Order: sequence, then structure tokens, then C-alpha cells
Amino acid sequence: VPGLATMQAALNAHTQLKLNHGALDDFPTNTNDAIISGALRAMSGAVLAQHLALTLHTGKPPQLLLTGGDAVTLQTLLPEGEIADNLVLQGLLLLDKEHHA
Repeated sequence: VPGLATMQAALNAHTQLKLNHGALDDFPTNTNDAIISGALRAMSGAVLAQHLALTLHTGKPPQLLLTGGDAVTLQTLLPEGEIADNLVLQGLLLLDKEHHA
């Protein structure tokens, strides 16, 4: 999922909207808050859709791991998510261990 900064940059580049700082708000009353809230809801919605797809595929809900630059921000919308730092590096380490076992 594109991160918050990427979504903001796309809007800045391809619309007449020039964003200042906004904040997550359940019912935004200004453009900046609406854009930030919409982007964060789009990100969390994509995560939840994939989580549901995997739940339906496996028959049980998987652990929800949040990683990357917006993980902490997303956790406000996905409190069941667990922050997983350096997930890609941890995966590479596991692959290396399997390869040398």
C-alpha cells in the first residue's frame, strides 16, 4: 500500500490541492484533515481487506503485523496490529539460516 507521504505527494502533484498539516479525524471539517483521514482510512482498509482474504483462505485469522514508515500511525486505526520492526531483514535472516542448515 502506498504510504501516507506518497499519497500526499500524488495529490500535491496532480491536483490543485496544496496540503498543510492535517490530522486524523472521524468527521473532518477541513480539507487537510479530510485528505489525511481519507488516506489513512484507505491504507487501513487495504490492510483489513487483505487480512480478511487470508482469513477466508486459511480458515483462521492471521497475526496482523504492521511494518514500515507508517506502521505506528496505522496502529491507531488497527489497534490489533503488532508493530514488527525490520520484518524484511528478519525474513532474509531466516532464509539464510535455512540455506546454510
